[in-house]
Order: sequence, then C-alpha cells, then structure tokens
Amino acid sequence: MDTISGSQSKPKDPIAERARLLLEINNAIVSNLELAPLLKSISECLRRELPHDFAGLAIYDPEIGKLRVHGLDFSAVHPHFALGEVVSIEGTPAGLAFKSRKTVLRHRPDTNEFPDERMKQAVQLGIKSGCVVPLICHGNVLGTLAIASFQEAAFGEDDAEFLNQIGGQVAIAVQNAIHFEQLRSAERKIAEERDRSQLLLEVNNAVISHLNLSDLLTAVSGRLNGILPHDSTFIALREPDGIHFQTKAQFLGKLQNLKFREGLLVPKEGTPEERVVQTGKPVLVSSASELERFPSPWVRHALDAGIRSGCSVPLMFRGNILGVLGITSMQEGAFKLEDVALLEQCATQIAIAVENAVNFEKALKAERTAQKERDRSQLLLELNNALVSHLDLHQLVKKISSSLQQVLQHDFVGLALYNAENGKVVARARDSDSDTIVPFDPQGTTSGAAYEMGAPVYLPRPDRELFPSPVTAEFYDRGMKTFYSVPVSMNDRKLGVLTLASAREDALSKSDQELVQQIANQVALAAANALAVRDLEELKNKLAQEKLYLEDEIRTEFNFDEIIGQSSTLRHVLQMVETVASSDSTVLLLGETGTGKELIARAVHDHSRRKNRTFVKLNCAAIPTGLLESELFGHERGAFTGAIAQKIGRLELADQGTLFLDEVGDIPVEIQPKLLRALQEREFERLGSTHTKRVNVRLVAATNRNLEKMIADREFRSDLYYRLNVFPIRIPPLRERPDDIPLLVRYFAQKFARQMQKNIETIPADTMTRLQSWHWPGNVRELENFIERAVILTSGTTLQVPVNEMASSSSSQELPEAPSTLAGTERDYIIKILRETRGVLAGPNGAAVRLGVKRTSLQYKMKKLGITREHWWPSQPV
Repeated sequence: MDTISGSQSKPKDPIAERARLLLEINNAIVSNLELAPLLKSISECLRRELPHDFAGLAIYDPEIGKLRVHGLDFSAVHPHFALGEVVSIEGTPAGLAFKSRKTVLRHRPDTNEFPDERMKQAVQLGIKSGCVVPLICHGNVLGTLAIASFQEAAFGEDDAEFLNQIGGQVAIAVQNAIHFEQLRSAERKIAEERDRSQLLLEVNNAVISHLNLSDLLTAVSGRLNGILPHDSTFIALREPDGIHFQTKAQFLGKLQNLKFREGLLVPKEGTPEERVVQTGKPVLVSSASELERFPSPWVRHALDAGIRSGCSVPLMFRGNILGVLGITSMQEGAFKLEDVALLEQCATQIAIAVENAVNFEKALKAERTAQKERDRSQLLLELNNALVSHLDLHQLVKKISSSLQQVLQHDFVGLALYNAENGKVVARARDSDSDTIVPFDPQGTTSGAAYEMGAPVYLPRPDRELFPSPVTAEFYDRGMKTFYSVPVSMNDRKLGVLTLASAREDALSKSDQELVQQIANQVALAAANALAVRDLEELKNKLAQEKLYLEDEIRTEFNFDEIIGQSSTLRHVLQMVETVASSDSTVLLLGETGTGKELIARAVHDHSRRKNRTFVKLNCAAIPTGLLESELFGHERGAFTGAIAQKIGRLELADQGTLFLDEVGDIPVEIQPKLLRALQEREFERLGSTHTKRVNVRLVAATNRNLEKMIADREFRSDLYYRLNVFPIRIPPLRERPDDIPLLVRYFAQKFARQMQKNIETIPADTMTRLQSWHWPGNVRELENFIERAVILTSGTTLQVPVNEMASSSSSQELPEAPSTLAGTERDYIIKILRETRGVLAGPNGAAVRLGVKRTSLQYKMKKLGITREHWWPSQPV
C-alpha cells in the first residue's frame, strides 16, 4: 500500500484554498472604497486560483444607458483599453451578462455572437476565452466583473461559479462605492453653493468699492475664475448709435499677451452679444463650430486667438439692457447651464455698478468741460497779455504753443505771412528755435488753401493727392497727421495763416478748431505790426538771399538738386546725363571714390521716364561674396543653409525702375554670367527656384577700378564689360574741378552749421585758397567730412579750418612731390594718414574718417595698393 512520507507536504484542499481566497477578497473589499484599486487587488488574488490575462470591472451609467469601465488589470500593457471607456450593452459579453443577469462563459472567441468593435479588438490582441458575471446587489444589476485569457477554454463551470461568488462580494463593494460617490457629490454641491454665495458677496463688495468699470472687471474676473475657470471676462456697453458696443476686457492665461485697447468700439452686428440684446436672454456657445455661426469679423478674431466657448448674459437695470457681461474659454464645453445662472446673478449686481459708472462718467465729463472752458479763457487772456507786452512774432508763437499745450495737445504751431511781391508765404515764426524764416510756395499746402479761400482748412489725416506740396510732404515724413490752417486777417486784409499740426489723426474737435480761430484773431494785430517792419528785414538780408539765390541757380541749372558745382568738367557730365537719361541705355559711371557717382546715378533716374518708379541701389563691395548672388537675384526658402524665408532680390525690386550697381568691379567672376544673362535677356531665376522671372530694369553701374585691366587679368568678363560700357561717363575728381570747391565748402558749412545750430557768416579767403590747393584724394566725401570737422571746431561766426591737417598750398616745397601715377599719390597719402593715426582705421579720429571713406573701403584700398603694417609702423615687430 502506498504511503506518504512525513517529509512530503500534504496536498492542498481546493475548497479550503478558495475559501481563503474569498476571505482575502473580502478583506480587499473592506480596504478599498475606490473601484480601480479594488479590482487590481481582486485580480492579483484571483490569479492564484484562476490564472487570467485580463480583468475588468464595468458599472452601468443610467445617463447614457451603457456600461462604463471603472477598473482594469492586465498581465501585459494594452493601450487600447482605458478607464472611463464606454462598453456597449449590445454585441458584448458584458452586455449579455448585464441583460440576462447570468454568467457568460465562452471557451473560444466568436465575433458573430459578439460583433461589437471592442470585442474584435480584444480578439486581435489575443483574447481567446473569458468569463463575465453580473454584479447583483439587493436585486439590482449594478454592472459586470470579467476575466479573460490568451488561451482557449481557460475557465470551466466551477471557475464560473467561483467567479460568480466573488461577484456577489464585489457587488456589495460597488454599491458602497456608489453610495460613497453620491455622498461626495452632495458634499461638493454644498461646497459649490457655498463658494457661489461667497462669490456673489464678493462681487457685491467689488461693486460697492469700484466706480471704475475696468477695476471692477479685474476684481470680478479674479474671483469668478476660482469657480468658473475662464480665459477672459468682458463688459460690452451699448453705444447711443445702436450700432456699436464699447468694450472693456480682462484677459487671463494665454490670452494675457493680447493687445486690447480700452474703450474699443466693436460693431455689434453678427455677434453673440447682439443676440443677447435682441432677446434679453443669455447666449451659451460651447464649441468653435457654434461660434463660427456668428458672421462678425470680431468673432473670427476671437477664434483666431484661440477662443472656443463662451457665455454672455444681459446687464439689465430697471428693465433697460445696458450691455452684456461675458466670459470666454480656450476649451470647448467649458460652461454649463448652471454656470449661466451664476453669471446672471453676477450680472444683476454688476448692472448696478455699470449704471453708477455711467452716471459718474457723465458728471466727470461735465466737470471736465467746465474746466476746459476755464482753461481756454485763461489761455486767451495770457495771449492778450503777450500781445500787450510787444513780444516779437517768434516769441509770440512760442508763447502760443506753450500755453496752448495745456488745453490742446499738438506737435507744431507756425505763423506764415503772405508776400505779394513773389507770391510766396514766409514762415515768419514757429514753436521751435530753428528755421524761423522759411519761404515756401503755398500751392498744394493747407496754408495756401486757407489763405486763398479766406476760410479755415482742416485736414484730419494725410492726403498727398489733395495737398501734394513738398513742404506738406516734409511734415508727413516728420510724422504729422492732422493739419489745421486758419487765415490771419486785419480789417478785411488777409495777412497770412496760422497753422497747427499734430502727430495724431483727427486730433482737433470742433471746439478745438474754434479756439484756434480765436487765437488767430488775436495774432492778427501782431502780424500787422510785423508786416510794417518787413521791408527793413528784407533789406538787411538782401545780400545773403542773393548769394543763396545764385548758388541755387548753379545747382538747379540742370535741375540736379544735390549736385553742387559750376565747373566746365561737371557741366559736361551733367549734359551727358541729360542726353542719356531719356533713353533706357545702360550707363557706366567711372571715377574715384567719393566723387559722387551715386548722385549722378540718381540724376539719371530722376530725369528718365522711370523717375516715378523705384530706384534700387546695391554696393557690390559691401556685400559678402557668398551673399551677393542672393542679394541680386533673391532666393527661395530652403535654397541654402540659413534661408529660412523667401527673399526678393534687388533685380526684382527694381522692375520697371532703375538698378544702381555700385563698385561693379567687385562682382565675383562666377556671378557675372548670370548677371549678363539677366541684363541681356531680362530674365533670371531666384536661388533654389526653377521658375524664370522677367524684369524690365534700367541699369546704371559704377566703379573706381580699371575694368579693362581686370579683363586682361581675367578678373572681369569682357562680354559683361561691353554690356555695361554702352554709355560711359567719367566723373572728374575734385582736384580737376577746383572752381567747385568754394561752392561745396559754403554748402557744407551752411548745412552743418544749421545741424549744429551755429551761425557761420564768413570763410577766410586764405582758408578757401588752401582748400582749393589741396588735392583731396578722398574727393567730395573727404571735403564734406573735413568741413564738418571744421564746423565742430568753430566757436565764432568765422569758419575755423584745422590747417594742420592738410598740406599748405602757399609753398610748393610743402606739397608732396607728385608721383608718376594717381595710384602712387593715393598710396602715399593713405600711408601718411595711417602714420598720423598710428594705424587706427575706425572711430571718430580714425584714418577712414580722415580720408572720408568707409572702413571697409579703406581696407580694400590698402590691400589693393599693397600697404602693410611695415609701411606705417616700421619700428614695430610683425
């Protein structure tokens, strides 16, 4: 007979094991009120007796009529199933167990019996058998408990019965959990009611504490956000015109960076707020698709900013709808019906504050109006006292400006008197210390129109077509947007015009304009006195005006405003410009640096048929070689490293206009064929593009290099040279036109004297002789910089030239011996300046400033002329 050794363990009793398991599960139920951790504890215990790969707990949700997953446990990670998911009652084993109130045991998958999509996914994941039992407590089916395995027929009838016993215990736990959740829900509702009551109390306190609606809205929004999380709060008040709302808003969260002007007028048409006003009822919008039904562009702005839901309620006071209170969120479905009720309660209190604020604002407005009238009366009295004090016109206008600034913000006040002899208006006084006497043609100005009509002219915003005068354009360029010109008359005699300007559009109200008219009437007396002494002033300045007139005639003989000179060589250049300007032929400007090649190029453009089109310039020497092709032809996004956006090239920008290529000799050889093709065929491709673009460009090129020598050295293509050399113009250096130096010196001296607010009346004859004798290797640019430095050093009315910085022309022994070539002269002079500046190139005292050239241009010349450190500092080791 077989016996069992004492050393062997006794076989386990299945009944006792399952009883112990039920006890452990009961302890787990007692220890866990929440269903998800409860299921995990049950599943871990259950695996000892019923090995499985999946366990799930689903509870019936009466609101949706389906089962909802409240617990999951996997032997492996399966992201296809998650807590909170809905399980259909139709077409699933859980649904069958719930409806039949019986255990469902299946040994192999059958998607025909259970066609639900989730069941198909379970089969695809490897589930082959399973068991589901209903959870019944006190006769009510609460949900289901399910286990499943990756093996077929993993569970038998005994296992199903055992799982059913466990289901009875789990049902009690589910019932307890439901009761616990109901208790917590009731507590939350009590807390919410308490919080909402506290909110209404705080809103009431805020209403009492704030007369200012913006401050009130900030306080309310902060308190409201704790109960109704939102991203913006706004008040939209109805405007009297019935068309607009005036808005005040408070932005939170991501919307804080939005710029929102206080008091913005928004058309109400097509907005949710319009519907609120029309119906007197709240409007709740829960999604972007609902918002899109409102056609207002402001709603589109809100959508673009990220707004996805919102709630608007009417602000009603004594039966009148004052406006709308609203909140918005960047989340869809952020607000519910109970939130609408709370917002309506807040609106009832805020409506009182709105009414109070409106009345308070009316009182403030009346007070401001009274104060404004007092200030204006005081201003007129001050101006009358100024007239009695016999102030001159300039001081009077300054007094007008300073006094007027207190009651009427402006940026310019000017008084212009009409001169019948020349038909011009003279700006006899301004509110600044400079340009106190400036004659100008009144045609095309507000001043001229006011004088001609004998009535005020108000221009609320710039209009270059209505007032095309260059004088008015200058004011536009300075930022002026509003102009008001009032005739100044005395005994029906029109004397001139008083003009006021502002950098704001439509800056003057009707009452402001009336005030300026009153001031103009007072100014008329002072203007009449000024006209009485005008003849004497004209005699005093006659010589100065004649001199300026003659110089202006020289400059404008060919209508080249910025080109100063009367020498035969310069006249010849200007005649060539006039000859070629009317054609579209390519012009090649040849000349040393600083001779004014860009001015000549602009003159060609300004006198051509393309003068109303764009003048585009490109300094080929100033652009790095690797970027020059992109600058010329443009590039597409991603054409090369760093090309993060599309770029339009200079050729394309100059279409129908003029392209000025300065320092054309510095164009790399590899780019020259593409440029030649663009000039000949008038077409090119951007870098990174296969699309050909056609352009109509007039080319003006300039260089200070010998292109023919560069062709011989294979540094420049001959075919491009012949294409550029259609009409060459040589710009003479300053040493070849010494007769122009006095004109240039006087022009630059006057220019810089005005800038520095100095009064320079004379230039010594010996100084002018020295300036004419100097060879000026930097040409006009060097002369301009030299005169600027002289003006800085001048302390009196006579120009003080730093003669120690230039070679004296009085003795031939002091001048350097003329080298055999121009390059030699330039090389020696650059070395001399480098020695004097101890090799410093940049800065106010550097060699580049002394030579009147850019630092990069000086470095290029040093390299070209072979100037190294040993030439200007030979004693220092390399």
